[in-house]
Amino acid sequence: MRAPGDRARGRLGLPGRSSRCARKESRSWSSAGRLPVQAFLAGEVERVGDPLFGDLYRLGGLADAGYALLPVEARTRTGDAGVSLELDVALLDLRNGYVIWFGVVQGGEGMEGDRYVLASSAEALARRVVR
Repeated sequence: MRAPGDRARGRLGLPGRSSRCARKESRSWSSAGRLPVQAFLAGEVERVGDPLFGDLYRLGGLADAGYALLPVEARTRTGDAGVSLELDVALLDLRNGYVIWFGVVQGGEGMEGDRYVLASSAEALARRVVR
């Protein structure tokens, strides 16, 4: 976990299946592990363009996905009970690049390095997206 207040900015690493799918792609995927999400940090985004849209479109095709949940930025916050993780996340339609939803979610507070901090942020995100 990063120190309180540190930010993960501008690049996104792909997890498990998406990363494996990208490696199987015959083209050169130099950006597959680091998708450019800087546009979301600069202001409101209604539709993503290339290179991000092209990368997500191809990854979506490999994984047979119509939508992508894209973490844009992660921040740690310090509170009375410890640290919490705050996530900026976008839900994208991979057919046309439109941003369906963009939001900020924050999990519960815990001790730095405690898995609860990450798990509670994931739960907060799931509750927000699924409701």
